[in-house]
Amino acid sequence: MICDGDRIGGRITALVAAVGSLAAFAFLAMYHPAVDIDFEIEHTPHTPFALEATALLCLLGLTPCMLMHDVLGDNRPPRFVRRGDGSFMMA
Repeated sequence: MICDGDRIGGRITALVAAVGSLAAFAFLAMYHPAVDIDFEIEHTPHTPFALEATALLCLLGLTPCMLMHDVLGDNRPPRFVRRGDGSFMMA
């Protein structure tokens, strides 16, 4: 996905995607039985739930975020400007 980083909506969408991806990676790296890494974090009873919930909320929230901030294209209605003779044209 290419997102428009010049606008604030593209930056917000990229941030949501990055946070969700990092949370999903951290969850899988820490709790998947096939992965054996020496990454230690203080485990509380809520750590797996917090990582999984963060990943799911961010990654499932990407579509509404993209629609809300109009990331994929310029879907705003056309702007009309007034000509000198009183008629309108699209800008």
